[in-house]
This record gives sequence, C-alpha cells and structure tokens, in this order.
Amino acid sequence: MHNIHPGQIILTGMMPYPDGTMPAYRFRPYLVIGISSTHIETLIVSSLAGKEHKASFPSNYRIKQFNPPLLFESFVKLDSYQKTELSKLTDLRIASNGITLNQAEFQIILKRLKNYKTE
Repeated sequence: MHNIHPGQIILTGMMPYPDGTMPAYRFRPYLVIGISSTHIETLIVSSLAGKEHKASFPSNYRIKQFNPPLLFESFVKLDSYQKTELSKLTDLRIASNGITLNQAEFQIILKRLKNYKTE
C-alpha cells in the first residue's frame, strides 16, 4: 500500500460517499485526516470554481493555503467524514508527490471538524 500521511490529498474514485453513492469520476480528491494500519479517515475536497456560495456553508471550510498540494482554490466538506478500510482502496493516487497541506491550515481544518461534529 502507498505511504499515506495525514494532510496529504489522495485521489480515488473507489471510495463511496458517506451516503453510499460512488463518485461520478475516476479521481475524486480527499484530504487524509487520519491513517492506521487498516483504515483511512478522509474529508471530501471540492474545487471552489462555481461553488463559492457553498464554501460559506457551516458544513464547509474554505482552504486558504491550498497550493501545494492542491492546484485550485478548494474547500473541504466537514460533513463528509469517512473512515474506510484501506483494503477497499484499489485505485489510489497521492497528489503533488505526497506534499501535505500547510500544517497550520491542516490544524485549523481538524479543529473545525471537531467543532462541527460537536454542534
């Protein structure tokens, strides 16, 4: 399996959304927020283009320092938390040669996620 770390962006279309549906395209971006020997914890990442209004929803967080590892302005969906078995990820890529999100930005996302889950 890949050498995956929290803060990296993975690309896969093999991980179902929290509602059980599958992504419509092959390489959907996810922010890795946790990893163990058996599971990966992720949040869906979405580009901001054409969805600026969605980024202001309480369930979303606009990533301010996105590049690297993301090429486009993006936001994470705090309500998309998933814990998935690593064995189920058969088609996976790590974005930007494994460069992680800015650590201060990543810590803000983790804090926002924690606060969102307790609301």
